[in-house]
Amino acid sequence: GIQLKEHILKKFSNSNLKISDIFSKNKEAQRDAKKLFSVSDQDRKLKMSTIDSFTFTSAITIGNEMKNNKSMKFNTRIGLLITSIIAVVICISFNKVINIWYVFGSIGASSILIPLLKIIFNTDYKINYPTLTLIVPGAIASIWIYLGYPYNIDPIFPGIVSSFILNKPIQKLS
Repeated sequence: GIQLKEHILKKFSNSNLKISDIFSKNKEAQRDAKKLFSVSDQDRKLKMSTIDSFTFTSAITIGNEMKNNKSMKFNTRIGLLITSIIAVVICISFNKVINIWYVFGSIGASSILIPLLKIIFNTDYKINYPTLTLIVPGAIASIWIYLGYPYNIDPIFPGIVSSFILNKPIQKLS
């Protein structure tokens, strides 16, 4: 990346041509420019596609969860505003889409993996504190990320351990 940028800048500085002349006449510079800008452009397209896909679904979900006497249309608009703000913050905060998937995947999987397995394989059992067992592992994984991956351990592992501990006290349904 850096060597490619230096190569392109050297071509600009060693020539009296305008930028458009260099790119229209020099095939090597065109190829270099495509390499330089295609990754970030492709990544931006992927981010925007993901935002577009999930924004409206999230807006409707948030709108359905709002407890007020407003219309569904109004609640969905509020959900759209909330979702859009969160999406822009996420898009600005991360350089690559894979980082977004990794961070939110680690947080989400550590929160729901153990409860999901308990529900699938132990249909006769009930988790005592379902809200707590979903929030605490995600919070622990988030803190682990914030601390910079202590001991070089991925955040999903402390989250899953805490989820396993919180899901241990189960009662048999009558």
